[in-house]
Amino acid sequence: MSPLAKMLVGYLCGYAAQNLGLLRRLSVSLLKQVPSKQSLKMKRYRAGMDNNSVMEILAASAGKSGVSRS
Repeated sequence: MSPLAKMLVGYLCGYAAQNLGLLRRLSVSLLKQVPSKQSLKMKRYRAGMDNNSVMEILAASAGKSGVSRS
């Protein structure tokens, strides 16, 4: 293993809890943006079982972003 790879592995392993926390907050934020009457728990369940629902979640978040597409 190269010295750079060893350095990166050591750096990334120390922040695993923070990285996972960031992913959790990001995913909850994306789920809250989906216009649906389902509970957050059911949205998470559907996203885990069906890839199409993940695409719906990502599409809903892309539609609400402040970035203009020209």
